[in-house]
Amino acid sequence: NFMLVLILFTAGFVLALYYIISVDLSQESICTNDNEYRTKLLDLSSVMLYIIQTLLQLQDWVSISIRKNGTRQITCFGEERANVAEWIILLYNAVGTIILLNLLIALLASTFEAFKERAKIETNFSRVQDTIDTARKHAMMSPPFNLVVMVAMLVVMLFDYAIRLLSRGRYVLNAEFLFPIQYSLKRDLILRKQEAAKKRRGSMLLSEDENAGEEEEEGGEEEGEEEEEGDERDEGEGTDEDKNKRNKDKNKSAKQKKNKTNSR
Repeated sequence: NFMLVLILFTAGFVLALYYIISVDLSQESICTNDNEYRTKLLDLSSVMLYIIQTLLQLQDWVSISIRKNGTRQITCFGEERANVAEWIILLYNAVGTIILLNLLIALLASTFEAFKERAKIETNFSRVQDTIDTARKHAMMSPPFNLVVMVAMLVVMLFDYAIRLLSRGRYVLNAEFLFPIQYSLKRDLILRKQEAAKKRRGSMLLSEDENAGEEEEEGGEEEGEEEEEGDERDEGEGTDEDKNKRNKDKNKSAKQKKNKTNSR
């Protein structure tokens, strides 16, 4: 992108400088001094070459300076046009430098991003490769510590084999006690499972008690209603003594119901 911008700016400044110079510096004229060196800006290609030299800081300032013939009082390239040409060259020098600097930064950034992406891929590949290698290998300690582990394993195996022979297969060596970390983790897991089971059982018992209490309350209410209906019927038929007894019985039954509800 920056290269395309540089080409477009270069083409614009070439046309601008060629328009200012026109044909006044394109051929030998009476204003030319044979003793001084000047870049011959003959056509559009020579102007483009001069602009490229300007981009590389190799331009010749004399080539776009004022040209006069003092003996004949003739001006071939005036002061105003020379100043405009110099300002065009200065402006292109600044713009070209900025564009080239941005182009360099863009190239470095793209190279860095490509290198970073490649390094990321290589890092991920090495991690995957190490993971696969470690998964396939046995977890052995580096020498000479692996010899100690192997000797310890041999002693444990011989001890276990001796216990099996002496007990005729009834008892075996519990090797989990030799690994306290693994043993403690299993114990914690078992305790957590037991606590969860106790909580589930307690919640189930509470729900059963609540259901049973609701059924008893419903049954008690039905019995109370039946007793009240029977008492009302008997009240019309019995004497005053019977009525008093019935009222006492009602009060007792009401107190018992209240006690039951309070105890629940």
